[in-house]
Amino acid sequence: MPRQRNIVVLNESYQKEIEKFYQTLTVLGYVANSCRYGQCCVEDFLHFIEGQGIKSINEIKGIHLTDYQKYLQLRPNKRKGGTLNPKTIHHCFRNLRNFFDYQQREGKIVANPFDSFMYRYPDIPDRERTVLTQEEIQILYRYTQSAQEEAVLALAYGCGLRAGEIERLNIEDINFKEHILIVKQGKGNKRRVVPLAGKVSQQLERYLDERLQEPANSRAFLLNFKKRRYREHNGNYLLRQLVARSRNSELQQKEVSLHVLRHSIATHLIEQGLALEKVRDFLGHYHIETTAIYTHISQQQINQLIRNE
Repeated sequence: MPRQRNIVVLNESYQKEIEKFYQTLTVLGYVANSCRYGQCCVEDFLHFIEGQGIKSINEIKGIHLTDYQKYLQLRPNKRKGGTLNPKTIHHCFRNLRNFFDYQQREGKIVANPFDSFMYRYPDIPDRERTVLTQEEIQILYRYTQSAQEEAVLALAYGCGLRAGEIERLNIEDINFKEHILIVKQGKGNKRRVVPLAGKVSQQLERYLDERLQEPANSRAFLLNFKKRRYREHNGNYLLRQLVARSRNSELQQKEVSLHVLRHSIATHLIEQGLALEKVRDFLGHYHIETTAIYTHISQQQINQLIRNE
């Protein structure tokens, strides 16, 4: 997050627009973290603009966005050292773009400064990503000891859900008759429908049958041992247990997490010949390039898949 501590925007008109933008994101149904992140990005930018002596949003031009971009590129990263991650800066500008688009829709600005400002997704060398083989996935399944443990694997690997999507999943979001799972609020508030393979559907239904036999005042599909909504750390702890039970030396050398299972299913689907565009829809990505980054296949294979679409 590019926002510095103790940021104070003094301009009252800026304060009002920051609050209105936050409320707009809330009304549109964005998750709380996304609303706060968007608010902080705009607040940080307007604090910077205020320091340049600009007193009205209508005075903001493309050159000011360029100046702010240069400023962020040089800002120290206090938590990790060095400078801010280029992806962090990119996400910040995506939120600023949303803010100025909102201002334009509401008729509050004459011209959108993003019309004269170009920002692209950062060109960052790919880092090595942990991906399990299909054989290693089967090992994890083999060492499950309950229907719930199978269900966690089914959601993270079989459905490719993000950790947050697993947390927010409710009982009514799964339609076993139609063999579909509905992600109501994915990343960027994107809704998608995930098809359930026969085995995955059976695993989830078997867990739900057990789940409904226990009294719990919660709509959550997955519950932890306290009968509360299942959290990301619960899932990652389970995966560490499965790896330990397996006593598989190669698995034990890998950092296995819910997100690693998402990477793995993406790679396996591509290897099995599923079109990259369909894998993108399955994962809930906006851009096909993001899907390509998630998959653990060679750049030559990715280029060939894109050409064949």
